Amino acid sequence: MRPYSSFILLVLLFLVSACASTPQTLKPGTEYQRDAVVEVNGRILRGVDVAPYAEKYALRIQTPGKIDLLQIATCARVDNFTGYELEKEKSGGFLGLNKKIEETSPYQLIPDPELEGGGLCPLIVEAIEREKGRNSWAFIAFEHPRFQLKAHGVCNGVPMLWNGVGACQSKRGVTQKIQFADPVQSAPAEPVTLPGYTKAEHKCDPMLPVRDAANKVLYYEYDISLKECVYSFRNAVDERFQLYTIGYEGVLVRPWDEDVPEGD
Repeated sequence: MRPYSSFILLVLLFLVSACASTPQTLKPGTEYQRDAVVEVNGRILRGVDVAPYAEKYALRIQTPGKIDLLQIATCARVDNFTGYELEKEKSGGFLGLNKKIEETSPYQLIPDPELEGGGLCPLIVEAIEREKGRNSWAFIAFEHPRFQLKAHGVCNGVPMLWNGVGACQSKRGVTQKIQFADPVQSAPAEPVTLPGYTKAEHKCDPMLPVRDAANKVLYYEYDISLKECVYSFRNAVDERFQLYTIGYEGVLVRPWDEDVPEGD
């Protein structure tokens, strides 16, 4: 290896090690990519995803930092857990830090039928680390019997098949696609108000139909809007579909180790 190549390699190694030990500073007002790992009834989900319908859910959560505060919320509850509360459990609680997620104990979520059981109440996870700033988030929607309309989509370049409810995360402004087997009607996009926040008023870009020469709608395109939005569709027999979209601006560097599972 040439001398200058060795020098460059040493500089890169120094920079990587320095970044790994330097606390990350969040920019106020910036939306960051959601990437916390959430196991829902045995299924591994990462960041933004949809969980199959059930009457109750066993949740296990894994994040890349030593958490000082963990918040688990829906439209009808906000549960806060301090780092001490998470660590005092013999098993490490339901939050896994650099350990296999199956070694943690589950958080039990039993949706209230009237308040949380209508298919319009996603799960929000927020994990805060005070010292090093390795914060992380997750947004998990749930399938529900009232939403039966299937859809094909492309989310961040990945082909998707959704059963009544879909969720898509990508960087703000990136164009996505959704397609239905039969003609549908769509409602105007609405911002999603997260639990504990004032009513959301951010802008959600519309769905744009792509038509053929006979003016038949082939599919819909949309640009990912910043923050959380929801799009509603229904067909001629009143089968319904809900699509949640989450647009971010920033990405945090993660020290994930080999024990952290990939999403399904």
